[in-house]
Amino acid sequence: MQILRLGATGAARAVRDSMVWLTPYLMILSTLLLLVQVSSVLGLPAAVTRYFEAAASALRIALPLVVWGATGAMRALQWQLSRTAVAFVCVACGVMCELLLDAAGVAAKAFSIPLALLLPLQLVPLLKWLSTWRWTRLSDPDTAAGENVGESINLIVPSLLGVAATVGGVAMLLALLGAVRLDLPAAPDWLQARAAALDMPLLSGLVYAVGNSLLWLLGVHGYYTLLPLLEQIPAATAGVDSVVNQSFMGLFVFMGGSGATLSLVIALVFFTRVRRHRILALASVAPALINVNELLLFGLPLIFNRWLAPPFVLVPVANLLLAYAATRLGLVPVLTADLPFNSPLFVNAMLASGGQAAALLMQVGGLLLGAAVYAPFLRRWERAMQPTDTDDAQALGTLFSERLEDTALRLADPIGRYSDMHIDRLVLMRRLALFEGQQFAVHFQPQVEPVSGVLVGCEALMRMQDAHGGTVLPGEFLGALEKASRMVEVDVWVLSRVAEQVVQWRAQMPVGFRVAVNISPCTLSEPRALERIVAIASRLRQRLVLEITEHTFLGDEAGVAAAFQRIRATGASIHIDDFGTGYSSLSYLHRFPVDGVKIDKSFTDTLGSELGCQVFRGVCSLAETLRLEVVVEGVEQAWQLRQLPLQERLTVQGWLYSKALPPPEFSALLSEGRRFLVRPQDVAVHHLNPAQTVQVEL
Repeated sequence: MQILRLGATGAARAVRDSMVWLTPYLMILSTLLLLVQVSSVLGLPAAVTRYFEAAASALRIALPLVVWGATGAMRALQWQLSRTAVAFVCVACGVMCELLLDAAGVAAKAFSIPLALLLPLQLVPLLKWLSTWRWTRLSDPDTAAGENVGESINLIVPSLLGVAATVGGVAMLLALLGAVRLDLPAAPDWLQARAAALDMPLLSGLVYAVGNSLLWLLGVHGYYTLLPLLEQIPAATAGVDSVVNQSFMGLFVFMGGSGATLSLVIALVFFTRVRRHRILALASVAPALINVNELLLFGLPLIFNRWLAPPFVLVPVANLLLAYAATRLGLVPVLTADLPFNSPLFVNAMLASGGQAAALLMQVGGLLLGAAVYAPFLRRWERAMQPTDTDDAQALGTLFSERLEDTALRLADPIGRYSDMHIDRLVLMRRLALFEGQQFAVHFQPQVEPVSGVLVGCEALMRMQDAHGGTVLPGEFLGALEKASRMVEVDVWVLSRVAEQVVQWRAQMPVGFRVAVNISPCTLSEPRALERIVAIASRLRQRLVLEITEHTFLGDEAGVAAAFQRIRATGASIHIDDFGTGYSSLSYLHRFPVDGVKIDKSFTDTLGSELGCQVFRGVCSLAETLRLEVVVEGVEQAWQLRQLPLQERLTVQGWLYSKALPPPEFSALLSEGRRFLVRPQDVAVHHLNPAQTVQVEL
C-alpha cells in the first residue's frame, strides 16, 4: 500500500519526468559512443577517435549534474518556483556534492546518480519553505523589473541556506560512513571447503548480474559499485579455461547493457503499442549494439520502474545460465579473447570465439529468449500506462487556473494513475471488509395519493445497521458494492425480502397497494438474475413495481425491451426512475414498454420558481397524455405539495409524509389504515382515521 502511494507522489512524478527530459542529452551521448567504435573500425585519424572519446567521457562525467538540473527543474514546477533559477541552484549544489564524492573514493562515486535524483526532491521544497520567510526576501515580488527578476532575487538567500544544508548533510554522511569499520570474522573451514568446490566465477557472475541490475533500478551505477566483484571474474585468456570470464559477461549476459536491454529493444520494436516507445527503441538500437543503454534507463525510464524490474533482473541471469550450459555441453567454445564490455555485438562474438558461428548463434538465442521474457511485462506496463480522455478532461478542468506548463505536465501521469487505481482497490476491499457481518435490512417509505391522503404504495429502500445499532443510509455503502460488482446479488436479495414482506402483509394491504423496488442496470442483463426477477414478479403480480434508471437503456436495447416484456407479462409494472435527468428521457417513452415515471427530486426542488413550475407541469402533462403513472419524490415541504398539478395517476413520496420505516412500523401503519392530510398552512403531516372527513385545499 505504501509503495503504491509512493509511486503516485509528486516526488516520484518529478523523478520520472526529469528522466524523460534527459532523452535528447542521452541520445547525443549514445551517438558519440557509437562514433568512437565506428571511427576505430573505419580507421579514421587517431585525433578524431580521441575527440569522440573525450566528448563522450565529458558527457558521462556531466551526467549527474544534468540529472541534478532536470530533477530540480521538474520539482520547481510542482512547488511553483522559477524553473530556470532552481535548475542552476541544483547544478551548483551537484558540483559541490560531486567534489565530496570524488574525495571519498571510487566506491562513493557510484552514488552520484542516486544523489542527483533524490537530493533535489528535498532541496526544492526546502527552498520553497525558506522563501516564505519574510527575512529571506530581498525584493518585492511585484518589482518593476519583472516577475522573473523578483523570483530569482528572492531565491538568493534560500539558495545559500538550502545548498549549505544539503552539502553539509552529504559531508556528514560521508564522514560517518568513513568512520565505520566492519571487522568480519574469517569464514569457517567447512564453508571455505564448500566454496572451493563451487564454480566461483559462475557464482561471482550470477551475483554480479543480479546486483548490477538491482542497483541500476535504484539509479546506482552498478559498474562502479560492484567493481571489486567484477575483478573476481577472470579475464579471458588462452591459458584460462574458466567458462565464465569477463568477455563471457559482455558477449552473452549484458547484451545491450545492464538488464540485457537489447532484448527489451527487440520487444519494444515488435510488441509495443505506444508510438513513443517504438521510436525510442529504434533510436536505442545502435547504442545497444555496444552495450550502452542509458537511453532506455532514463528515457523509458527503467529506473524506479517496478513493472519492468522483474525482467530487467531475470533476463541477464537467464542469458548467463543458458550460455554456461551451452558452453559446458560443448555447443559453444570457451572464449579466449579479452574484449571490453562495449565492443560491438556480433563482431565481438566472432573475435572472442576465433570466428566460430556457434558463439554468434548463442547471442541470437539469448536475445530472443530475453525478448520473450520482456514482452508480457512490457504489455502489462503499457496497459497500466494507457490514459483516458475523460480523466484528462477532468484534470484540465481542475487545473485550468494554474500555470499552463504545470497543467500540461499534470494532465496525464499514467503510472501515478495506475498506482491510484490500486490504492482505490485496496481502500474498496477494506470498506467491504467492514460490511462483513453487518445487518442489512429493507425499510419502506410511504407513497400517498395527495388529494385523498390514501396510502397507495411504498418504496423498498435498503439500510444497514452499524456497530452501535444506528441506521446507515445506502449512500454510505451502495457505491462500494457497485464498484465491487455486487449489485446483482443486492437487487435479488432486496426483491426476495420484499416478496416475503408482501406475503406477510397480504391481509393488511388495501386494494391497489404496490411496492416499488429499484433494479440496477447490470441486473437485467444478467440471465440468471433476470430469471429470478421474473419468478418473484410472477408471485407478486400487480403488487410489484420495478423502478429502472435511465442507464439501463444505454446497453442492448433489444435485450432491455425483451426483459421488460417478460416482466410486464407477469402483471408487474415498470417505472423509469429519476425521470428527466438523462439526455434522452423522452425517447424512452415510445421505444420501451413502461407504465410510469418517477420525477426526480431535482425537479421538485425547482417548484419555488415560476419557470420550475412550468417545466414540472409540462412533464406531468406529457405523462397524463400518454396515460403514464407519475410518482413525485422528494416532497419535503407543504408549499411543494401545493404546487403539484391535480391529475389522476399522481402519487407523492417524501419526508413531508414519512421517512422510510422498518417493517414493524410500516406494518402498524397498514393495519391502522391511516390517511395523510396536509393543510396548506401547515408543514406537519396529520394522520387521520378512515372515518374522518378529509379536506385538502391546495
